[in-house]
Amino acid sequence: MAYIKTKKLSSGAASHIVYWRAGGGRAGAWCNETFDDPDPAERFRDLVNGHGQQ
Repeated sequence: MAYIKTKKLSSGAASHIVYWRAGGGRAGAWCNETFDDPDPAERFRDLVNGHGQQ
């Protein structure tokens, strides 16, 4: 299952990183995508989850 981790950058801005495992299994490689805004990050997370972690 994909999830979002928010990190605060040294500039004070926030970075929203979506993490998931390719294919959704334990053996799948970790993948990630970074967003500046939380709304697109949430949408992307939902799309990854809806498409079987692909």
